[in-house]
Amino acid sequence: MRIFIDALSAKAGGGITYMRYLPKALASIDKDSDYFILVSKRYQKGLIQDLPSNFHYYQVDIPSKPVIIRLLWEQFVLPLILLREHADLLYVVTQTACFLSPCPVIIALRNPNVYADFSQLIGFVNKMRRVIQRLITELSVRKAAKVIFVSESSMKQAARKIPVPASKRVVIYHGFDHSFVLQNPSLPSNLSWLGQKDFILCVSNISRHKNYPTLIKGYSLLLKQAMAEQTPDLVIVGGISDQRTYTIIMRLVHDSNLQERVHLIGAVKHSTLPSIYKAAKLFVLPSLQETFGHTLIEAMASEVPIVASDIPVIREICQQAAVYFDPNAPDDLRAKMEEVLSNSRLREKLIQKGLERAKAFSWEKCAKETLAVFKEVYNAAKGRS
Repeated sequence: MRIFIDALSAKAGGGITYMRYLPKALASIDKDSDYFILVSKRYQKGLIQDLPSNFHYYQVDIPSKPVIIRLLWEQFVLPLILLREHADLLYVVTQTACFLSPCPVIIALRNPNVYADFSQLIGFVNKMRRVIQRLITELSVRKAAKVIFVSESSMKQAARKIPVPASKRVVIYHGFDHSFVLQNPSLPSNLSWLGQKDFILCVSNISRHKNYPTLIKGYSLLLKQAMAEQTPDLVIVGGISDQRTYTIIMRLVHDSNLQERVHLIGAVKHSTLPSIYKAAKLFVLPSLQETFGHTLIEAMASEVPIVASDIPVIREICQQAAVYFDPNAPDDLRAKMEEVLSNSRLREKLIQKGLERAKAFSWEKCAKETLAVFKEVYNAAKGRS
């Protein structure tokens, strides 16, 4: 098979993690197929790694913004490349298909915003952007031979908003690189203070659906109702995906006089994350929406107890390895953080459950299941059973 993987949409968070590990895992199990991975030479150089000779990086000169440039390139230039290279299959790691593709297309529906309720969005432009995004996704589903979801919960939630035939649906969990916890780099000098105090950790990009205002409010309540001097600081790791949300967070921090207790340290190198997790006292994920939540597995594998939003996908991923709170109730978050921080027996139980649950995820398993989908679609296109 000659398989093209369109990775141009992978810019941050789970998309980067996915494209950092999936090609490597596929390379370990598939020596026969030829893979061509589309990346931008402008903003995705970090994704390029040494792989076997049957893997090729197809670098294109496309900027990260505006997104419309990438979309137009994928719709009108990519089909010509696929035709010229005699591609057998195109896998797009996001929800937008290449509509003129001369070969079968597989898409991955990993963006929760596509099927989320957008009635609460502020501004006509934002609402229209979401309407158009959903329409394009619906058309992409029609074009696709298969639609990959990264959790059962996200598949069920998407199916309520977007008609995805059952015959096209496939659930494949993301994997986890278990060598992550074996890395033992020292904290960089600008973050060395993290090794000198207890802290509550949240690792996630700053965007609206990550629900950071509830985290800040819940933490503020924790400081007021617990002994403030014994309460760990709050550390947030993640780049800014939504400037409006970042502004709201900073205003909350200022209005609550938390400048000395809440630390937004931005994005960090992936190699720095293990040392940050290992130093954390508690991990909190307050999201309103997720499709998977890779940082949950990182926290579980790093022996950090978890307090997380009580939403279906997080329960699916963590199962009994987390304490859950109502994501719309800051005081419930406060109570659950206080409970875990003060109960050593509960902390140890969560740590052990987390270590066991993390074993269920591997990139080898993810690659095997993904390759099986590739072969199924390829054989169907060739008229084979």
